[in-house]
Amino acid sequence: MNPTTQSTKEKKHMPNPDTAHYQDTRGVHHDVVVRKTPDGAWQVADISVAKTTIIETLTAAEDGRSEAEAIAREYLREIRSGQTAAAGARA
Repeated sequence: MNPTTQSTKEKKHMPNPDTAHYQDTRGVHHDVVVRKTPDGAWQVADISVAKTTIIETLTAAEDGRSEAEAIAREYLREIRSGQTAAAGARA
């Protein structure tokens, strides 16, 4: 995945978001959101106070909410796995 970053000011509130949460290693709260763009594409975004990172935008006609939710789950698994590994290395 190749995330792109937008400032918080540029972030647009989309209808029908599904949200999961995590805290990064510095204690910053993040929302991982599955939302529909104005163009009708499904999008997965990682939103914190400082920035919004677009994880993926699904533009194919056959891609729907379930595909975007699967990407969000995998992204969260990767984040949590990395945090667990980092915590183990510090122990």
